[in-house]
Amino acid sequence: MSASNTIESMKRQLQNMKTHKEDAFDRAEKADLKVAGLLERREQQDKEKGDTLKRISQLEQIVSELNSELTTKREKLLAAEKFAVQVLNLKIKEFIGFLSYYFL
Repeated sequence: MSASNTIESMKRQLQNMKTHKEDAFDRAEKADLKVAGLLERREQQDKEKGDTLKRISQLEQIVSELNSELTTKREKLLAAEKFAVQVLNLKIKEFIGFLSYYFL
């Protein structure tokens, strides 16, 4: 019986080893799938990051163009305002001259 017990014990050990091996393969397969999923997710995030950085660059360009346009329009407005003040000053001088001529 001792030999029979030894053979049975070895069969159980082999079965346990086979079960452990299958479990290890299952865990490895699950880990591989998880890694593949994480890599895919990372690629998607990298793409989104690139798209976002591209959009930021586009928006910065738009802001720069708008600031330039605003500066140009502000300069034109100041020049127009200065001209209007000069015109009004001339009109006031003309009016004072008119008043002086007729009433003094």
